[in-house]
Amino acid sequence: MKKILLIAAALLMSASLFAEKLYLMQGTYLNTSRTYESTNNIKRNYGEAGLNFTSFNGNGVGFYSSATFLLPVTFSEKENGVDTGATMNTLEILFDSWHLGLDALLGVGFLAPISPSFSLLAGAGLHFNGIALFSSYYSNYLAYNIGPGASLNAILYLTRTFNINVSGMIAWDMLEFLTLPSGSGVSAKGGLTWAVSAGMGFSY
Repeated sequence: MKKILLIAAALLMSASLFAEKLYLMQGTYLNTSRTYESTNNIKRNYGEAGLNFTSFNGNGVGFYSSATFLLPVTFSEKENGVDTGATMNTLEILFDSWHLGLDALLGVGFLAPISPSFSLLAGAGLHFNGIALFSSYYSNYLAYNIGPGASLNAILYLTRTFNINVSGMIAWDMLEFLTLPSGSGVSAKGGLTWAVSAGMGFSY
């Protein structure tokens, strides 16, 4: 993991040295959803909200990174199509658990100016989604998912440097790393992750 972080930092620094444009944006997720099967007959669904930070270094093509710090707001689990009783709503999660999540996308970005005041920024690469949930029902529940992902940002420039933006992200997490009190394992089931957000940012 340390090697991956060092490589990502090196890429970000090298991209900054040659960048003609640097975009930094932040926003709040309006809605996120993550659904995946950890086994053949168990399906888990999450709803999450959080704060997103997106950056792009390059002119036309460059390095794209996006990280969102998440808090789960809903959780449900079904086994063979039947609710297991693990469903939790927002209040139950807030008062009956400690939780934290991270959603990230690292890869290549493509900036396409549509007009002097509007641009599209697309990113594609490796997607990561992780959640840690500690409650009276799930003790030490950890799930990490990785797979290919892509995002699209619509940027409206209010000035030369300041902008408002909306974005959408979709990913298919092919590998799941799951840790439960009963044991740990790796699954190839994975599942779909999607999110939309709105925010503000600047460029120079």
